[in-house]
Amino acid sequence: MSINKPLVSVILPCFNAENFIEVAVNSILNQSYTNIELIVIDDGSSDASLDILQQIKDARLTVISQQNVGYKVTLNRLLELTNGEFIARQDADDISLPLRFEKQVAFMLNNPNCAVVGTWAEIFCPTNKVKRFHKHPTDNLSLQFFLLFDNPFVHSSIMMRKTCINKVGIYDINKGWEDYDLWSRFSREYEIANLPEVLQVYRELNSGVSKTTKDYAARVNQISLENLLYYLPSEPNNVKDLCSLYHGKYQEISIDCTPQKIELTFNRIANEIAKKNNFKNESLLNELQTRYLRALSKKITRFKRFGNLFLFARAIFNKLKK
Repeated sequence: MSINKPLVSVILPCFNAENFIEVAVNSILNQSYTNIELIVIDDGSSDASLDILQQIKDARLTVISQQNVGYKVTLNRLLELTNGEFIARQDADDISLPLRFEKQVAFMLNNPNCAVVGTWAEIFCPTNKVKRFHKHPTDNLSLQFFLLFDNPFVHSSIMMRKTCINKVGIYDINKGWEDYDLWSRFSREYEIANLPEVLQVYRELNSGVSKTTKDYAARVNQISLENLLYYLPSEPNNVKDLCSLYHGKYQEISIDCTPQKIELTFNRIANEIAKKNNFKNESLLNELQTRYLRALSKKITRFKRFGNLFLFARAIFNKLKK
């Protein structure tokens, strides 16, 4: 590798982030790990974001201005511009703590089968600490289970391996939740991980995707369904019922669904995950299965539309007591 080639390429899309962009960029340039390039694309901001970016002087920083094309298209253009072996994400309103890259690079070098590693994050609203955190699972198997139903990564905290992106593909701009979809594709081919340490500050803003997207829940549900079907494509109706139950879409559950079918379907999927990952830790596998069956049982107690399904909660709780 050339001495001038950065090991880490940091990609940062920016749109109307004048209040936070300087802090976000400086949190990258002030990392303890320095063999990086930072590529920022200003996506047609109408505020002072571009002016602020152009005033920051650092040889590792590249600033590009373009007409507004949207967040997802900008992310993929940024990917095309990278030179590093590892690609790290940063959002224009978040903060990377100083040791983030140092610890992520060390992890990726020591775990060559890992495609993506995130970190825990502290939540600010928007500048105040609120004593809340994103502390998602950290080990591969737990994350594989989590991905069945939801996204276990803070997008702006992740570092991913470029060769893995070349294999599974870039962000799918047609997906409602592009990062959840990408992590899911990674998980089918590689190991995934989170570092069990707060190394990122995540700002909750009223302009965030989850608060401004009307069909946000439906988008999550669609990717969840795809993930479940990946492991059990032979039973699409049962898998759809499982997905609908977990996400509270009770009106979409089929009339012939039973608690026994739900439990059996989930256990088959769990076994397929363990088999795919050649997983031998029976105690952790059983713990994860029990945890999700308990979550399903709680959901079923709130579901009264189809008369006999409420028995699922009793059956699961009785099983857990044994």
